[in-house]
Order: sequence, then structure tokens, then C-alpha cells
Amino acid sequence: MAIEIFGPEFRKNLLEDLIALNMEAMKIAQTKNAKSIEWITMKRLEKETGWGRTKLTQWREQGKFNFKRSSENGKVLYDLADVNRFLRTSGYEKGETT
Repeated sequence: MAIEIFGPEFRKNLLEDLIALNMEAMKIAQTKNAKSIEWITMKRLEKETGWGRTKLTQWREQGKFNFKRSSENGKVLYDLADVNRFLRTSGYEKGETT
């Protein structure tokens, strides 16, 4: 290979530089591809969707959308985009009664 003309030290330095560039590129790619989740409270979720606490809690317990607790036995926070996705794909209108 032509790279061997420059010697082992050049090859070692080139490899280290390529690894560093690759790691930097991976960090940039992960940042760009990271899903930004907007976690909101039940009160705001009711306001954003027009649905009541009872129905939203029922859907949450059925696993229809992502949620998390702020701490053990803490407030439940909801992934707004995922709730909207569920409502849209399930054919529910904003604040529709069932």
C-alpha cells in the first residue's frame, strides 16, 4: 500500500486522526437524530388535547402513548407528540366525546 511509504509513525497518527474525526461525526449525528421530547403535565395535556383526565388516564393505563414519572410516586409527565400521534392515528378529534 502507498501509505506504508510514509512509515509506521505517519500511519499511526493518521489512524488516530481518523478515529477522532469518526467519533466527532458520531456525536454530531446522534445530536441531530435525537428525538426532542416535550414532557408535559396532565393539566397541560388536558388543555392541549381537549380531552379529560379520566379518558387520558385510561389511555395511559392501556399503554397508548409514552409517559414517565418525574420521580417515584411523583407527577406523571406525558410525551405530547406521542399523545398527538395516538389521537391522530386512532381517528380521535380534539376533545371528542365517546
